[in-house]
Amino acid sequence: MFEQDHNLGLVSLVDESLRRRIIQKLTQTWSTLSLGQLTNLLGMDSSNDLQVEEVEREVMGMVCLLSFTTFLTKKERSSKS
Repeated sequence: MFEQDHNLGLVSLVDESLRRRIIQKLTQTWSTLSLGQLTNLLGMDSSNDLQVEEVEREVMGMVCLLSFTTFLTKKERSSKS
């Protein structure tokens, strides 16, 4: 549908922007989140390495743009207890 309207690029930008905003809000609430926890809170599957890596790239991109300061630990990639 969005391809026919030539709005697929816009939809992709909105999706990326929304994900960044959710990440920013979560980091304001919790000072330390594992990548797995963050992935789950974004409604993604923390057992899927590709999705965890996608979240990691997004967070690192935000850090590079100085959107916020964070520390990432790869020790705990999932929210398994």
